[in-house]
Amino acid sequence: MSMTISQKHEELLKFLEAGDGFDDILSLDKKVTTWQPGGDMWTIHQHMVHILDSELISFQRYRKAIAEPGGLIVAYDQDLWTSRLAPETIDLDSVVVMLKLVRKLAFEHLKSIVEQPWSDFWFNHSERGRVDLEQWLEMYVQHLQTHRDYIDRNLSLYAKKDSN
Repeated sequence: MSMTISQKHEELLKFLEAGDGFDDILSLDKKVTTWQPGGDMWTIHQHMVHILDSELISFQRYRKAIAEPGGLIVAYDQDLWTSRLAPETIDLDSVVVMLKLVRKLAFEHLKSIVEQPWSDFWFNHSERGRVDLEQWLEMYVQHLQTHRDYIDRNLSLYAKKDSN
């Protein structure tokens, strides 16, 4: 079922506002953001850089869906990106600024086309298959919430570690 114009506006606002949900990270001590909770869990810093990687990739994906409907999008291995691209070398202030900027740019563009049928704008994902603009938007609203939850989990685990 396609979104109404009103639903698109609501989802776009969620999309934009989700980008503002990480300002608190900037006030955390580096020992907190780089603390490894154990196993294969990422640090807060790694989550933040992954979010930025994902945002930059998703920006290109949504634009391709509009400019070249049906075009192939190849998945990337987020774990390899995290282990091989030295996320700790990227400044968290820059990550948060860039995250907000990319979200704002996408928001401004997408709100200008809410009256168009977004099901006409889609890409062929190498793992997920057909993904239209509505699905893409819902995924990327949820994506930031998922990582916010992981970050909050890390903060909770860190606090428990210090209290023992």
